Amino acid sequence: MRISEAFSGNYLKAVDLPQPRTFVIQSVTMETIGEERSSKPVIRFHGEQRGLVLNKVNSLEVASWYGDDTTGWIGQPVELFATTTFFSGRQVPCIRVRRPAVQYQQPVQQAPQLYTQAQAQYQLQQPAQPQPVQLQQPAIPPVPFDA
Repeated sequence: MRISEAFSGNYLKAVDLPQPRTFVIQSVTMETIGEERSSKPVIRFHGEQRGLVLNKVNSLEVASWYGDDTTGWIGQPVELFATTTFFSGRQVPCIRVRRPAVQYQQPVQQAPQLYTQAQAQYQLQQPAQPQPVQLQQPAIPPVPFDA
């Protein structure tokens, strides 16, 4: 038995990630965390009971990919990996996020709808067809040739 597993808690810790893992975001909510009872954003993932408490670094990183509004994060992939950081003068384990190298594929049944949306957007962005312009060459008077 691993003692770290005996006290797993509600949130992921660096020790829970011996290898990087890719998750799909299920929800992002504000939760009251810790003894100081502070409110922090927490990401919940499909297929994982524990959430990830977001710090400022991880929050800004995910927001740089999927936008400032967390509703746009739902259904998006995120890779979590364990590393270390300095906190209060000590090096401590932490979890960091990165965009997965292999992009998450949308389910096949959504493809026709996405294609239709993309096609409509493309047509909206197309400028009106230019009308052909008839150019007339200026009349050039003949040049006299003196021999």
